[in-house]
Parts: sequence; structure tokens; C-alpha cells
Amino acid sequence: MFSVKEGDRVYWATWSSDGELIANMTGLTGYLTLRDARNGALLAASGMQPTGASLDENTNDRVSVAFSPDRTQLVTGGGYFGSAGLWRITEPGDLSRTGRFGNRDGNLVHSVVYSPDGTRVLAGSADGTARVYEVADGTRTLSIQSGAGAVNSVRYSADGTLMLTAGFDKASVWEAADGAEVFSLPGHRSAVLSAVFSPDQKEIATGSRDGDIRLWAAEAKDGMLAVRHADRFYSGCFSPDASRILTAAGKTANVFSASDGSLILSIAGHHDKITWAAFSPDGSMIVTCSYDYTARAWDSADGREILYLSVHDSPVQHAAFSADGSRIITCSGGKGIGGYILGGAAVWDAKTGGRLYQIRADEDESVNSARFSPDDTRIVAALSRPEVRIWDVASRREIQSLTGHTEETYYAEFSPDGSRVVSASADGTARVWDACDGNELVVLRGHSGSLISAAFSPDGTRIVTASADEMAIVWDASAGRPLSELCHGARLSGAAFSPDGSRILTTGVDGVARIWSNYRPDELIALAKTRVFRALTDAERDEYGLPGAVTQHA
Repeated sequence: MFSVKEGDRVYWATWSSDGELIANMTGLTGYLTLRDARNGALLAASGMQPTGASLDENTNDRVSVAFSPDRTQLVTGGGYFGSAGLWRITEPGDLSRTGRFGNRDGNLVHSVVYSPDGTRVLAGSADGTARVYEVADGTRTLSIQSGAGAVNSVRYSADGTLMLTAGFDKASVWEAADGAEVFSLPGHRSAVLSAVFSPDQKEIATGSRDGDIRLWAAEAKDGMLAVRHADRFYSGCFSPDASRILTAAGKTANVFSASDGSLILSIAGHHDKITWAAFSPDGSMIVTCSYDYTARAWDSADGREILYLSVHDSPVQHAAFSADGSRIITCSGGKGIGGYILGGAAVWDAKTGGRLYQIRADEDESVNSARFSPDDTRIVAALSRPEVRIWDVASRREIQSLTGHTEETYYAEFSPDGSRVVSASADGTARVWDACDGNELVVLRGHSGSLISAAFSPDGTRIVTASADEMAIVWDASAGRPLSELCHGARLSGAAFSPDGSRILTTGVDGVARIWSNYRPDELIALAKTRVFRALTDAERDEYGLPGAVTQHA
């Protein structure tokens, strides 16, 4: 380890690809320095602004520097001229400027990077444009308009086929060949200052002025991160094998590939909007329910209608299979025929479509959701009042009333072991209850809007909540402590874990479904150890709720 004093504020520092050199830039004096990475010895330095010049309207203190892949050249961005400059590194340590481009019409350069083959330079500018220049002659070959605000960061993928920009309110991925946008990553609440590909190109990390660092899946070029539909999404879930995602939007249910976002199947047949869609436990069937007062079951392979379930006299709000797949439960509420509120739950034979029994709610009461317990002996229902009820399946009698919310409950489900219930309410909280005695165990507070849904992770240790405030939050299910926040960018209609708990699907009224990586704290620590060469301080571990101090690693 070593420490060197540059004598002024250092705005940017970077390694050469072989790890032997470090280049850095100081913003106010405009100096580019080259140092030996082993001991910090100064090898070369070059002033980038005229002698005696001072900062004025032409000066850009947003500076950056990057080595060429073969480390024989450097490209710099910003500084006094606000342009991109090319520099040749002559052994044993001489820097000479060989070219300059950019800063035409006041387009100050903020960020620069070489293409992996070293033949091009990508430069991000203050005018919201990213430009590609040929290193050989400085010719501009491509110009990309990324949107409002400055382009703060630019990167190439390792294979050179994609470009990544970070700008005013989002990061975007582009085709390097023609500049076509592949997908964008909205969600940050302020300017995105930096964006980088992971070494294996499977993930993208973004950092923002909002204080958040976010990880995004980057394997798919179309739909993985943003599966889009013309209508708002009302629900979304993974298939039991996690290979597909199912969404309800408008009058159709759609099945997409969870790996590349491609549309596999579109199911149509309802006469009004579909409010919910779910897979059977073996993934072979899909159940949907609708404002057309019906629920239907479909073959998940070809979309063929198998069952038509019609007994409700008001819109059907929710539908789900029992844990063994032999039954379907539906629930209803809202204004029915004649304008009065009718609500209740009905249980159906999943093979024949015959109605097995029905549970009526109280007068003027809707049932917003209903789910079986993991052993199929109980049903939990969220009601259009500040209450959640548990019914015994055998006797069809109420055995528990969970009260504590102050407004209507929208959703409730059992934990994977059946010992707890989580509920989501319009009061902006989710609550965890003991499913046996009805005691309130934990209150999850942190959202600024109504909660639409709350779901346990497959191992029961975490809960993900979806809110009208555009956020999904992952919580420690026992302590009630927030672990991470996912900003969808629009009012949410739901959030669900993948079967292995490694991903989260969020759906919104913007007609977008997003898949997020969901790391445990220990998994994040393991990932960080491969990329950061120091241990977290005790203060940092305490801030992020991690175990106590650890021995520093190499």
C-alpha cells in the first residue's frame, strides 16, 4: 500500500489493464499524472490547461481518464478545454498529446472510454449525447441522444458489442454497431452518475445521486429487465420451475420467458380486464379471474381453455390453486348486479370445475384475496375492512380474526411453513401475524403509499412488499428491518419472489414487469470480497445490519 499527495483535488483515477500503471486527473489544475502502481512513483505528468489560466465558463471540472487496452495511449475527458484528448505513453514515462476532439458548440465531455479493441473512443457529453470517434483520425462515426441532461458515464461491454451510458434519470444500453437502444434502466430518483458492466457481463451496477447503488440483470437484451405491455399489469408471478413469468394485463394473460423476456403465450377469452393470474403447483395450468364475473383455467402450454368457473355475482378479484393442485379458490367483491356489494370465496374442483363450497362474507364486505395454507387445511382472506380472516377448511368456520390495520386490507398469505400470515393494507403497512393465536408479531413500516401486496420468500426469512409509492421493499421477516429497496418507477400492482428466492418480479401500472436480482447479505459480502480489497469497517457493518467485525482479507 502507498499514499501520494497530488497537491490538488483528484477527480479521477484508473488502472492500466495489466495493473502496472495508474493514471489520474486533477480537476482544478488540469494535470494528468502517470504513476507506477507498485510504489506510487511519478512517471510522467502533463498540464492540460494553459499556464496561468483560471477556471471560467469554458472549464469543465467533470474529468475522466482511461487507458487503451494495450496501455500505450490514454484518453482524457473534461478539464480546461472540456474536450476529449488523446495521449501517447512513451517509455520510460513521457506523455504527449496526439489529438483532441469533442467540445463543439459547447458540448463539454464528461466521460470517456476506449472500445475493447482500442480503435474507438466513446465520449459522453453535457448535452445528453454520447459520441463515438475513430482513434486513428478523430472522425466521429456515431452519435447517440440518450435523453435529457448530461451523460455522466460511458462504458463498453467486454466483447465490444454493447455500450452503456448513465444520464439524467436512467442508464441505457445501446448496440455498438448502430447506436440502437437495447433497453433502459429507469428507477433511480435522481441523476445516475455511474454505470458499469460486471466482468462476466451478466449484471449492470448503477450509482445515483439519490444515494442508491442498484444491480440489474444484463443477460437479456430485450424484455428481461423490462417486459412491456400496452395495458397496465394487474399481477405477475414466476412459474414453479422459474423458467417463465405470468402476467395479467388488460383482457389477456401473457407468459414470457424469464431468461430473455420473449413472449411465449398470450391467453385471451375474458370479456373484461383480468385481475389476477396464477400457475398451478406443477405449472401445467393457469387460472385467471376477471371483472367479467368469471374465473377460468387454461392449459399453460397452448392456452386452451379447460375450465369455466362462474358463480360470483360481482367482479372476481383473486384466484389461486391449493398447495396440492386439486382445488381452486376464487374470491369476489365490489359492486355487483343491482349496485350493492357482494363478497365471498368459492372453492372449485380443479379437474371438473365443479363448485365444492362457498364462504359468504358479511354484508357490504368484499374479499380482496384468498389463499390456502401450505397444508390446505386453512384459508386466509384479506377483506375490504381493516381485518384479515382465517377459515378452517373442514368446518368452513372462522377460526381467527387478525385486526390491527387501520384501513382496508388488499392481500394476505401464509408463510411457507404455515405458522405466520403476512398482510398488506391501504394504511401503508404490512403486518406479520401468528397464524395460530392471531398475535401481531411485526409491523413493516417504510412505504409512503398504500401497500398492494406482501409475499414471503420461499424460505420464509424475507418479505417483499409492493406499494403505490412505486417502491418494492425487501424486509427481514423476523426483525421487520428493510434489507433493500427496488424503485420500479411507477405505481406497483404486485411483487413476487422466484421459487428459489434469488430474483424478484415487480409489475406496475406502467405496463412494465421487471426482474431484479435479490441477494442475501451473506451473498453480497461474498460478491464484495471478490471485487473490493478491504474489509468493511465496524461502522459500515453496523450501518448495513451485518455481523460484527471481521479480519481484513487480502
